[in-house]
Amino acid sequence: MRASRRDRFAIAVLLAGALITAPRASRADDAPAVPWYQALTVNGFVSASYGVNLERPRYFGNQFRVFDFDQRSFNLDVAELVVQKAATRPRETGFRIDADLGGSVPRVADNAPVALRQAFTTWIAPVGSGLRFDAGKFITPFGYEVIEGCDNWNDEATRSLLFGFAIPFTHTGVRAGYTFSPRVSALLLLVNGWDVVRDNNHTPSGGAQITITPAPPVSVVFTGMIGPEYARDDGDKRTLGEVVATWKVTSALSLGVNGDLARERAPSYFFFPPFIVTSEARWRGAAAYARFAPSGPWALSLRGESFDDKDGSRTGAPQSINEITVTPEVRLSSAMVLRADLRMDHSTIAAFETHGGFRNRQRTILVNALYHF
Repeated sequence: MRASRRDRFAIAVLLAGALITAPRASRADDAPAVPWYQALTVNGFVSASYGVNLERPRYFGNQFRVFDFDQRSFNLDVAELVVQKAATRPRETGFRIDADLGGSVPRVADNAPVALRQAFTTWIAPVGSGLRFDAGKFITPFGYEVIEGCDNWNDEATRSLLFGFAIPFTHTGVRAGYTFSPRVSALLLLVNGWDVVRDNNHTPSGGAQITITPAPPVSVVFTGMIGPEYARDDGDKRTLGEVVATWKVTSALSLGVNGDLARERAPSYFFFPPFIVTSEARWRGAAAYARFAPSGPWALSLRGESFDDKDGSRTGAPQSINEITVTPEVRLSSAMVLRADLRMDHSTIAAFETHGGFRNRQRTILVNALYHF
């Protein structure tokens, strides 16, 4: 079977990582080279769940969800294996590869049962404290929430509407990051666009992020991106701006907010070219988070959000959707967490399937177990 373009790209990244990170012969005045296998770290993550939709849909499952679209079914959400050689100081090189297997994350990210979530090489240039360059495929810097893995996972088991519809998942290209001080850092990106390995037009998208930590318990992150995202269309651009703020109120209480605002121009074609009109779509959303984790294994997380898709460009129908999620959690060990999401979605239209039709609300319960090493 011939390899796809995505597979050839992944192989090229792996070979490049191996070449730039391979040990080199040391000079007489250098310390002995560390064997290559001792420089690698391997980590893993497994998430499994079972969910129930109380509206009992017949055909479509959970609607307007990202990874938890199946209901009344046991699901292996994702099994992740991460291999990396860390680069932390100037002149160091490294790489990272995240391979995913499962029924939700790979299915969304790459439309396949097995996916490369990330695959990039790293070089830290000897500029000041170290100018970091990554090249390859990497997770987007947007969002309060993340695609869960061994590095980090969300407080809620289900993903927010903003995570699913307001922002991208991954990018392929290059990024450069620099830490100016313990309180200010910045990131620049030049990428193919939103969730594409091979660009679908001839113009890349550009982005920037600045993180400000005025005091250790408070952090504010501003992120923006602009570029064309439609196939064979370099003129109509998508613009996204975001702010994320977190506040560690006490050792037991954490708060967070996330806001997104986007607009996009897209061509609309009549049946008889060259008659063309250009439409404009806008979407916006805001989410608030709270987590109470006193000493001991128990914790409770809350999320409330609203997503306005007035032109229907993201959800497929002009609507505003609100949701609230309550997540009790118990840590069974240092490596294993058990949690449950009690969630209700509400739309301004009858957008959710029930056993006998459609209504404007959706109630779901999901139990999730995750393990990491």
